[in-house]
Amino acid sequence: MSERTYWQGGFIVGGQTFTDDCYASNKQDAERTLKARNPTAHMHSITPKFICEQQNYEQSRSEDNATVSTSSGSGVNLENVNGTVGLALIAGVVWLFVEFPYVMIPLTIFVTGGLIYEFFFKEN
Repeated sequence: MSERTYWQGGFIVGGQTFTDDCYASNKQDAERTLKARNPTAHMHSITPKFICEQQNYEQSRSEDNATVSTSSGSGVNLENVNGTVGLALIAGVVWLFVEFPYVMIPLTIFVTGGLIYEFFFKEN
């Protein structure tokens, strides 16, 4: 697992602060590069940041796996599957109440009564 270092320099110009990043092998090279990019700014800090190559590889792999190819070759985004399934379940329950109220209302009363008994009246 190798690491690369990039440097983040903090600057001030006209009372406003901002940061700029660069890759460098040491602090002096990073400072020289950042000052060359921002000649009118005052550098108030320089901080090394480490990037783990293995972590970046695993992150890019997980992003690639978020899209699954179907047989037609189009990609299907799997990031919002849980939200879609949850919304479909809620819509299905609402549909059942609208279409079959004579079944769903007694069933709801029965299940609610059982849960109340289980959690409040049943002794361990």
